Amino acid sequence: MADYYSIIVNAVSALDWNTRDARRQLYERAREALITRMRETAPALDQSDILAARISLEEAIGRVEAEARRDYQASQPTDPPATFVPRGGVVATGQGHENWLSELLARASSEGRR
Repeated sequence: MADYYSIIVNAVSALDWNTRDARRQLYERAREALITRMRETAPALDQSDILAARISLEEAIGRVEAEARRDYQASQPTDPPATFVPRGGVVATGQGHENWLSELLARASSEGRR
């Protein structure tokens, strides 16, 4: 059986614009070409052989798409950590996680006594 993964990954790498839509169109052409080729084979292939080839092609497409999603996500900038600003606008001093919490609880206690 053909190495559909190598064929698909090489075709994707040759795309002028490697976008989801461009890959989708490429996959459709690959599916059509596979079916056409299998129907033209003499002697005729068993339906089980055609099904096995189609499944192999779909697995290769799925693998290439999973890699494309992983590469896309890896290329995205990560958000900086959010800065917690407690009610009243006092920002933690940066001396540790416990300090802002201690300040917040102390302020809440003193506000409750007023």
